[in-house]
Amino acid sequence: MSRCALKECQIEKDGRCLEGLGEACPHLLADSGEPTPITEPQEVEPATESIPISFEPLTKRIPLELAEARSFAQRGPCNVVALVGLPECGKTSLLARLHQLFQAGPVAGFDFAGSHSLPYLEELNWLATMESGGIGIPTMQRSSAIFDNSFLHLAVRSKANGTRMELLLNDIIGETFEKVSASQAECDKLIALARADHLVVVIDGEALAKNALRDYQLGQARDFLQRVLQSGQCGMHTVLHIVISKLDRLKGHEGVADKMEEEFKASFRSKMGSLHFWRIAARPMDGSLPTIEQIGRLFASWVETTDRYPEKALPTLPRDSWKRDFCRFGI
Repeated sequence: MSRCALKECQIEKDGRCLEGLGEACPHLLADSGEPTPITEPQEVEPATESIPISFEPLTKRIPLELAEARSFAQRGPCNVVALVGLPECGKTSLLARLHQLFQAGPVAGFDFAGSHSLPYLEELNWLATMESGGIGIPTMQRSSAIFDNSFLHLAVRSKANGTRMELLLNDIIGETFEKVSASQAECDKLIALARADHLVVVIDGEALAKNALRDYQLGQARDFLQRVLQSGQCGMHTVLHIVISKLDRLKGHEGVADKMEEEFKASFRSKMGSLHFWRIAARPMDGSLPTIEQIGRLFASWVETTDRYPEKALPTLPRDSWKRDFCRFGI
């Protein structure tokens, strides 16, 4: 006779299952007298396959190495611009300002056509923003000596005729600038400088306005230029730009800048392909001296001028192919 584990069930007496399931009732006792174990339905996790994730970065966080820069230079017209100056002279602020200007639109008649260095350019700007948590005067991330022979990449296209140009910007740190002035061995390490179409020497306008700093600032610039001329890294193939930065801090001492320009003309004009002077304020503290137009013209000169290849023919691509620029650089 079947027996049930439920006390109320009378199946043992009259053969009727309390649940009405008969022999299929889960509460019926087995021959051993132990109740048939009841198992609850278990939720089963769907089978998943572990797929390794791999990806290639679209752009680089650090500047391009020499080999990478060569690959860009081989694609078509390419100008190399070397920026030098003492620490805190304003080189990095100038590069950051150019990045900001292109975010707002064309610069001096040139459209942004791609960059392989956008993350690094963003980093240049970060510490100057309120979001970074900086207090007081904006500060810029300084360059590192490991990048003395590396480049930031920027491609632009002329709005007038569609001409595309690659720019490789070589930012040499201030400490290296000082060492080169005193050592030929340090000068020889600047491999990228020998390829530069443009040499941009940035002189701190705030230092020019101070008697205690002026002579050292000018002396270092003078010694650096003499050294790179002696080594042959720069010469008649080089466009030389003397840029006085922090123009807002030079107020009342413009005569010092005038005298400096005359001296540098006499010393270096005949030894370089061409010589240009600029006065800018990339980040004026009081906003009283906006020099966006001058910065734009300075940038345009890097794109349009080269004494290394005076006969260079620049190819023109149709406008309907411009969109490919961004695909090419992975942006």
